[in-house]
Amino acid sequence: MKRKIMVAATGLSAGTLIATAVVNPKVASELMRTELVRAEESSGNQENVNELIPDWNLRLAIATMLGKPLDANKLTREDLADSRLTYLWLDGKRHYSLKGIENVTALVRLKISNTSIKDISMLNQMQNLRYLTISESEITNFDGLSNKVKYISVDNNNMTVENPTIDLKTDKIDLNLSKNIGNSTDTTVTFEEVYLNEERIDDYTYDPVTKVITIDNLADTLENVGGKYSGDIIILLKQKSPYISGGSGKNGITTTIKQHFTITENTPVLKVTNSKLLLTVGDKWNPYSNIDVATDKFNKQITHDEIKIKVNGAEIDGTEDLNDLTEGTYSVIYTYEDDSGVLATATTEVVVNAISVPEVPEVPEVPEVPEVPEVPEVPENPNIEEIPKTDIMTNKPTLDIYNSEGTKTGTKKLTDEITDFTTEKLNKLASGEYYQIGDNEWVSAKDVAVFELTDSYIQTHGSKVKDLTDFGNTGALTDRALDKSSSWYTDRSAYFDGELHHRVSTHEWVHDDHVVQYEIANGVVNATETATLYNSKGKKVTDRALAKGSTFFTDRKATIDGKLMHRVSTDEWVDADTVTFK
Repeated sequence: MKRKIMVAATGLSAGTLIATAVVNPKVASELMRTELVRAEESSGNQENVNELIPDWNLRLAIATMLGKPLDANKLTREDLADSRLTYLWLDGKRHYSLKGIENVTALVRLKISNTSIKDISMLNQMQNLRYLTISESEITNFDGLSNKVKYISVDNNNMTVENPTIDLKTDKIDLNLSKNIGNSTDTTVTFEEVYLNEERIDDYTYDPVTKVITIDNLADTLENVGGKYSGDIIILLKQKSPYISGGSGKNGITTTIKQHFTITENTPVLKVTNSKLLLTVGDKWNPYSNIDVATDKFNKQITHDEIKIKVNGAEIDGTEDLNDLTEGTYSVIYTYEDDSGVLATATTEVVVNAISVPEVPEVPEVPEVPEVPEVPEVPENPNIEEIPKTDIMTNKPTLDIYNSEGTKTGTKKLTDEITDFTTEKLNKLASGEYYQIGDNEWVSAKDVAVFELTDSYIQTHGSKVKDLTDFGNTGALTDRALDKSSSWYTDRSAYFDGELHHRVSTHEWVHDDHVVQYEIANGVVNATETATLYNSKGKKVTDRALAKGSTFFTDRKATIDGKLMHRVSTDEWVDADTVTFK
């Protein structure tokens, strides 16, 4: 809850009335008395317009149309619903977000020109918007367009987007374009050209429902450098929306997508199911039938004709069943060799027993059944320790799965963008630490982060805009940040590289040094002495204080520098020891 405190200060010596719109006046002298007049809520449901519309330039454009450009930070929800706000023109790269524009309920015409805005999805929530003009924009996802808007014109929208590098374990890529062009089934997509390292390719498939383009055999034309391949995919496509009725965009909007990728070679793998296979003379056996895993350096299935088989040292044709094995023991060796000379082998033993009809022995006396000795307990792996129930999370689309010895056994495909697990066991090996997520299923601690559910509120410090980082703190986000002194709900916290972060969105985190955690505490505080004010970092406000005996509204409390404090202004807090609260 955000409140703007209105106070009046009365100078007893002069008898004059001094009114101010700031929260707390300076304590000028003992002859100055501060009196509470009223607390005016900033909107009907006490929302902060800075949070409702984070782009200051959008707020300024709205305030200017209302004829009060100096009040961009004082807008209310009622202002946004003003019937005069039927037209907005957003021009220039300083505009970066349309978030909150759906609250401008009277808007009929919107023009977006040469801005940094990328997301227009909220336009579908606008009931009265009828005319939309977009030119020279950075918009590539047009899901926000709908048949609610009568006339949509798009011009000069030839955009290029570069996606983050993808690290592949195979020479096949399934590239989901929905993050670039949206998921709408109303938009038709035509591929003009597709390039791999500046060479045009036609061997690809595209699913218009999932928006996934698949390109195989990426490494065929790439250079192997230290077991890695690098390349660039450039996709020129044209989107045609049935809702665009004007401008050059009515014939299709050209978008160029650039995707850099790397491929890391794996060691080929051959595994057989049986370490020893028992047969009887006359049985048929196909040597390929017990191959469990056979993958090459790109995790692709190795075909049978690429695997050589030797039985007792002699190479055989394993394409047919073997039905002439005589009694005895056979050593079977499977070998695969890739084009660079890397070998993968697997071995099994086949024991062939003779067919014989044994004589029926006399039935012996039934001996006394000895007591069954107790089965000794199998000692647990000393590297595995029980830990308190711990929540872990990841943002990876797949997780490598290991056994209790730290050997990779496969991968687990995750269906959500972010997936949580609960674990109670930690395995400490020389290769690293692993958490258990299932029966003999372990994940590397490097691929996940431990988090705690917090269910709390945070306020950014008031000095400057605060950077956001993605999961794992791999780098600051370049197109989004948290406004100074803004308030956010956070549902979990996690340590990245030993530093505490709080989550404010699915993939967006803020550093603990940039915020203060608080609790909702609505009420009034009465100063029992001249009370010093502090900002959210615990730094004294040198030119302002609360006069002894004065009363102020407060809406939250927090522990700052080890002291309980109440907030009495946007970023001004008073020590709880110097006031009474009720």
